[in-house]
Amino acid sequence: MKKIIFASLLIFSVQYLLKAESNSTTEWKFTGYGVIIPYYDGRDFLNETHPIFYTTMKLRVGIEREIGNLQFKMNIQNSRVLGEEAAIVSAKNPVFIIEGFMKYDSILNIPLSFQAGRFQMDYSTGRYISVSPWNYIERTFDGFRFSYNKPNLFLDIFAVKHTSQYIPPPVNATPNTFPYPEKSYTDYDILGFWYQNLMGDKRQVTGSHESNIFTYWEIDSKKLDSINLNLDRLTSGFNYRWSVKDFEAFLEFAYQYGKKGAKEVSAFNGCIELNYVYNKFKFLLGTEIYSGTNPNETSKLNTFDNYLAAKHRFHGLMDYFANVRNGYGLLGVNDFYLGIDYKLHKDWSINLTNHYFTSNKENASGKFAYGLEFDLSLRYNLAKGIFIEYFNGIFLPDELMKEFYKVGNKDRTDPGFATWLRFSTKI
Repeated sequence: MKKIIFASLLIFSVQYLLKAESNSTTEWKFTGYGVIIPYYDGRDFLNETHPIFYTTMKLRVGIEREIGNLQFKMNIQNSRVLGEEAAIVSAKNPVFIIEGFMKYDSILNIPLSFQAGRFQMDYSTGRYISVSPWNYIERTFDGFRFSYNKPNLFLDIFAVKHTSQYIPPPVNATPNTFPYPEKSYTDYDILGFWYQNLMGDKRQVTGSHESNIFTYWEIDSKKLDSINLNLDRLTSGFNYRWSVKDFEAFLEFAYQYGKKGAKEVSAFNGCIELNYVYNKFKFLLGTEIYSGTNPNETSKLNTFDNYLAAKHRFHGLMDYFANVRNGYGLLGVNDFYLGIDYKLHKDWSINLTNHYFTSNKENASGKFAYGLEFDLSLRYNLAKGIFIEYFNGIFLPDELMKEFYKVGNKDRTDPGFATWLRFSTKI
């Protein structure tokens, strides 16, 4: 209730400020964003059960203001599964700030900016750091970021918090505020950089070239075993995209190393993708590998962890492998896919993509095949920033998937399916 009152007061205050500064050369900017998705979910490989039906929603209202080189921005969001409240007169986490930051541009009269507060980060393909846009809550980061941004390159250096032990911070200095012996540092921090460079023009013979280089360090300083940090892991990688006329080739690779608890981390992810456009058709051929851990391995962790990624963008739209970093016995996944886009009209498009999934490592019984997935999506653009998207997916389980989904003596061998309808508006 307090959050609802706060949001209402904020809106009234902004309206007042707008009237008070109507003669000012700077203006407030309002933004809005909303997504509603009804799901029909039958991904359990068993036709004897009823599919799950539910609807997720996120609605966002934002305000922005620029005064000279200083930018202020705040986005307030409501996220929910429809009907999740205990009663129709109750509220459950109704409003929260998804973004709220100040940013200062053109430091020292060069294209350098400094950003502080709560903000979202989404780099390149989103395979490593992203806002996770499909999630009805979305990912956001608290911290600081320096950005050097020119037309053909940018460099971001960031230091953000995942979680902190100091909540809330001390107001008054007392002996209890600063105990001795001091408490162990237990924050979860993420430090890193992302560099992108653009060159050329795809209309020319040599084409256009996009390259990205990145490294980020995740440190979860808690010690569940009293000896080792929960996480001390570095992820380093690059990608390269070459585009010439109607053809595009893409390569991406990352390697993870460090420790997770007492286990040594050594894992990799790689992707190769080819695209070709012919008239109204776009053809896609690709392979992606997430390394896995041998079931007999006890001292090392070789499963690639894509925790900060936009997981729905990869490994099929049915999201069987969105949590592959923790699921399927940590065996990893190999994804071989072929897709086709067809532009029916300027506002209509259809996509059909086929995935064949195997594990990166065999399980203890020598099985490795997850199965086949067929994804069909149809999109219609109603207006600028407004669209409707229909999706239907079918998954044909193979030996490994059947084994993982078996409960007791009950085999689950039927095709899995999922359907959803997405309504999206951005103003």
